Amino acid sequence: MAKNLPATKPASPQDALMQGFKEDLTQITPYLESLLPGKGAVARFQRMAQFAVLRDPKLLDCTKKSLLLALLWCAQKNLEPGVEDGCWLIPFKGKVVPVPAYKGLLNRAVEVGAVLSVDPVAVYAEDDFYYCFGLEPDLRHVPPKLGSDRGELIGAYVTITLPNGEKKFRVMDRPAIEKIRNSGAAWKAAPDTGPWHDWEEAQFLKTIIKQGLKTVPMRADLRDLFSDDSMIEVGAGIGALMSAAGTEVPEELSGEDLETAASGGGAEAQAEAAKAKIEKDKHDTAEFDRLVHNELSGMTEEAAKLRLLHLEENLKITAKNTKKTIPMFKVFATPYFHPYVTDKQEHKDGYWKTFLAWEAAQYPPPPVEEPAGQSQDPDTGPGFEGGPETDGPESATLSFEDRKRAVTMECLKKIIPPADLNLEKLADISEDNIDAIEAKVATWESKKK
Repeated sequence: MAKNLPATKPASPQDALMQGFKEDLTQITPYLESLLPGKGAVARFQRMAQFAVLRDPKLLDCTKKSLLLALLWCAQKNLEPGVEDGCWLIPFKGKVVPVPAYKGLLNRAVEVGAVLSVDPVAVYAEDDFYYCFGLEPDLRHVPPKLGSDRGELIGAYVTITLPNGEKKFRVMDRPAIEKIRNSGAAWKAAPDTGPWHDWEEAQFLKTIIKQGLKTVPMRADLRDLFSDDSMIEVGAGIGALMSAAGTEVPEELSGEDLETAASGGGAEAQAEAAKAKIEKDKHDTAEFDRLVHNELSGMTEEAAKLRLLHLEENLKITAKNTKKTIPMFKVFATPYFHPYVTDKQEHKDGYWKTFLAWEAAQYPPPPVEEPAGQSQDPDTGPGFEGGPETDGPESATLSFEDRKRAVTMECLKKIIPPADLNLEKLADISEDNIDAIEAKVATWESKKK
């Protein structure tokens, strides 16, 4: 009788781990239900989680807490685990690290309505690639014939279509991308393994997407996703990130944070790394400055210097009104630099257009002067027979506007601080103080030797 019974294969250690993982998924179902609205969403997410573990059994060798926290984080960010348009689960030093795939970031940006499309492209040494900025930005990319050697990966670019139809692009070369890569804790700890080693092109594309979307107005949930991704790269703990976002974490999973890979330290080192990352991002004004540079291209050197002075004045006023430092305001204003559309489909001018309107009001252009003997008004101006005579002492006297324009240009030429003239700004020059200002400008000397 016994030999006619089907043989029962003993469960392998891996099978036992898989069975335990399925039971763990059941235990966190209530938390998944609070994070994943919609009929069937939890069941699908649990199936995707099991597929991810089957594809990479090394995930079961990591701590159970880190695996479950990584899955809860994926659910919080509405990213499916273990797929190229969701979030990769990476075993690292005995713990599971959730790493959003670049297609996952792209899809989320489109889903929330921040953009209509995002198209990242890698650039290789043998590609025909050209781009320029200025009043008429241009980008051209022609890869070599199919089957030809494209050479080394040298950079990437992304083209973005905004909801209003406007198109923009961002380009980064290999050194710029590697600078970002090198700041990551995982890369510092193990440069020969991990996503940057195994999927370099995908990481180039992910980096250019994140940098390009920094110039686009985002909804809070998308901005939080990008922020969390950057924090994870420097070693921040998943549990800490979820708690900071107000997401309830199972008590049995609390306190399980990823160690800071760069230092091998615990919570204190990880907190310092996170703080450093936040401070760096808070004052990273390079993108704002680049956008300003693009707007100034094509202007004469004198006109560009004058506009920069006006911009500095506007930034001081605006930053003060918004209770921010100038670097903080630049970071805040960067996504809203150009005209944009709000979530309510309201069209807004953007910072630069608003600044130009302010500049035009504060520093109106000088009136156009007609050649001698002519007038803008043919009925009353000089040169018309019967018009009033203007020859005499008064015709040789400069108007207040002419004097103000002349003294303003002299201040800009000598780089005279308004404070040295007892002014808050040059626009405060008036008919009452013009004589005193002219005298001070004529005798002013720089304190710098």
